[in-house]
Amino acid sequence: MRSERLQVAMIGCGGLPTTCLMPAMMLIDEIELVATCDLRQEAASSAAEKFSAKRHYTDYQQMFDEEVLDGVVIAAPPSVHTEIGVEALNRGLHVFTEKPPSMTAGGAKRFRDAAR
Repeated sequence: MRSERLQVAMIGCGGLPTTCLMPAMMLIDEIELVATCDLRQEAASSAAEKFSAKRHYTDYQQMFDEEVLDGVVIAAPPSVHTEIGVEALNRGLHVFTEKPPSMTAGGAKRFRDAAR
């Protein structure tokens, strides 16, 4: 049976996500952090352990393929926000991204169009 809590994954496990975003998410009863993802295996693993996520990944596409998610928080470098965000939206996920959502106006339009 599926949990009533929103199943959310964090992409990016650096300083800001682990000191601000993930601790804040833990205060919201309706959210369950189910997976973490970072290119650095150790960062993804450490964040998953610290914040009780069930799994961790180094490839967000693999995570999207394997997890049943309601949404994703993108706190990776800004240069990949559009790529990851558009793919997440195309898969029907809700997206929260750190600023900026894109590095270019064209990327921002792609992001906007995917959200429609």
